[in-house]
Amino acid sequence: MLQRLLDVSKVFFGPKTENKEALFKLMARKALDEGWITSVEEMNDSVRSKEAEGVVELKPHIVLPHARGPFVKSLFVLVAYDTDGIPYDGAKGKMAQIVFYIGVPEGDQNYLKLLASISRLVSNTAFLDEIKRSEIKEDIIHAVKKYSLHINVENNKDKKFFVLLSLNEDIEEAKISSFFAEIGVGLVTELQGRNLSGSLGLISYFTAMGFGKSRGRYNKVYFGITDDDKAAAQLYQLLKQAGIDLKENGKGTLLQIPADDVYGGIPEDIF
Repeated sequence: MLQRLLDVSKVFFGPKTENKEALFKLMARKALDEGWITSVEEMNDSVRSKEAEGVVELKPHIVLPHARGPFVKSLFVLVAYDTDGIPYDGAKGKMAQIVFYIGVPEGDQNYLKLLASISRLVSNTAFLDEIKRSEIKEDIIHAVKKYSLHINVENNKDKKFFVLLSLNEDIEEAKISSFFAEIGVGLVTELQGRNLSGSLGLISYFTAMGFGKSRGRYNKVYFGITDDDKAAAQLYQLLKQAGIDLKENGKGTLLQIPADDVYGGIPEDIF
């Protein structure tokens, strides 16, 4: 999602701002000039209000100031980077190296995909190392594209799809939740159980005929609704990047099917 919203015109490389207020003003002015917001003052008043509740610091020196309201006309993200740091009260050491400045319109849910995309990228050490080697704006865009998903997605907002993942491999709850958020699957449900086919081979078949006992392999099932017709393809790639290749025997099953008469499925707002 980040790569779809970001280009060189939205990157501030080495901004020489004396504090975060000056940085907010610089970025809000850009958003106003582009027509993404209607007011610099309202945007930054909301950003300050959110920051008063606590600075969102994804990792040391990586911050995410954000705002949501009627003054935002379209979802946007701006990025500021400075290898020497940007003065930023509330961040570790009062200094930020990477700043993601985000505006979210009322009623928008795509920001969840954006947050999940940013979260996954900044958790990747190789991505951060490449960002730190950047010398120009284009280097940052190259790194974002390099570590983002590369699947051509054409959404049909009139359709909904049911996505189901049956997984026989252990994975961190935060990671799988982030994956589903990034592909636009809201209100994911998790079921725990066991795979009845198990890993006992022929023994399971003999058990079915009354010989011995069989225990299935530990299994988790996740499912939810999305309007992205390539959600399963994206999830497959994310899992593969995490070391789980569903094409290997016994790893699990992933499917996506059209869903009719879907009601709800909209996640709670977190901004």
